[in-house]
Amino acid sequence: MNPEDFEVHILHRGVPNDIKVIPAASITEVLKDCFKFRDLNGDEKVIPYHRVLLIRDRVRGHVLYKRK
Repeated sequence: MNPEDFEVHILHRGVPNDIKVIPAASITEVLKDCFKFRDLNGDEKVIPYHRVLLIRDRVRGHVLYKRK
């Protein structure tokens, strides 16, 4: 699997539709209750799992996870 193929959609207040899409390749660490990623400015951000809405294989169009 290539991390470049995947994206994580998170709840992010203040952006259009309150959804931000994070390329999986930008994820730097996966922890027990959150994950960390580097944004376009190179700043590390922490995202708790309860904010994850969708995980998708953007190349094949498969949804691996969707929050109910």
